Amino acid sequence: MEVGLEGRRLVLLFLTSSCSGCRPLWAGPGSRWPDKVLLVTPSPSTENAREVAALAPAGCDVLMSSEAWHAFGVTAAPWFAVVAGGLITAEGAAPAAWAQVVDRLDAGPG
Repeated sequence: MEVGLEGRRLVLLFLTSSCSGCRPLWAGPGSRWPDKVLLVTPSPSTENAREVAALAPAGCDVLMSSEAWHAFGVTAAPWFAVVAGGLITAEGAAPAAWAQVVDRLDAGPG
């Protein structure tokens, strides 16, 4: 699986519609959705596409792909990975607050 990054840093947020810890992240940052954040849910065969569409804030990009979850070794949500220059530069349990997600965008190489 490839995500076109065009040399930029991207934060992948792995979320599910049923995850209570994901709710603050589904709610979004309260302003324009950052273009460096991609929400990743399991495939429609596992995740309810209608619920995802209802939860996803306007302007955000959503990828419904169990393949992505497997490729990044994600076993639980919420999870994040920062990708820069084709490399994973950080990953782990996703921050609970949007301010921390933005910090991830600004941190590290890339």
